[in-house]
Amino acid sequence: MTKRLNQLLILSGLQKELDATNRKITLYSQRHFYVTIRLENGVDIHRLAKNIGSSTTYIEKTYSHIETARSTEELTKGMTFIKTIEEID
Repeated sequence: MTKRLNQLLILSGLQKELDATNRKITLYSQRHFYVTIRLENGVDIHRLAKNIGSSTTYIEKTYSHIETARSTEELTKGMTFIKTIEEID
């Protein structure tokens, strides 16, 4: 699989771009991307842990920044509306 990924990166031209910016894409980074997207879309952490064969503790430690960002969005939802009402009063 790693060999195929490397060939794909070379054929697509992405490898040159990655080399120029000193970045690397690995099979593990795809796993990280998958977990990140799932969490951003609200997938239950227990279900996700079972799906990737990991613990909820590991996911919470590694990806806590995603949950923080999601919580912030939820907590600040409607704040513009509240400010508008306060300004009217």
